[in-house]
Amino acid sequence: MAAGRPILAEENIEQFLDPGEIFGPTAKMFVLKVRGDSMIDEGIMDGDFVVVEPASEIASGRIGVVLLNDEATVKKIYVRRKDIALEPANKAAGYKTMYIKKGSDNIRIIGKVTVCFRKL
Repeated sequence: MAAGRPILAEENIEQFLDPGEIFGPTAKMFVLKVRGDSMIDEGIMDGDFVVVEPASEIASGRIGVVLLNDEATVKKIYVRRKDIALEPANKAAGYKTMYIKKGSDNIRIIGKVTVCFRKL
């Protein structure tokens, strides 16, 4: 999953990991591996794993995962009146916030990030 430019989600599965093995009962949570540096100011680094709680809605300002044209990306999500803003968290790199028209077919919120971890 990209924390930079979105990448095709279906073609980038490296392995399956049961979040329940790490965090206990997790309902239907799933884990994604992050690629890119757009969220480093939030402590989410390239190669980290994020645990995602499936949700089709998310509170504005929360870090979540969206499918954008079938490509997954992690960003701060702001649901506004007419659009959805996908805000990166890397001031040094100068990434720009993306604005997608609300109700557009090419965006779907798939969940909220609940935990970030990395393998050592």
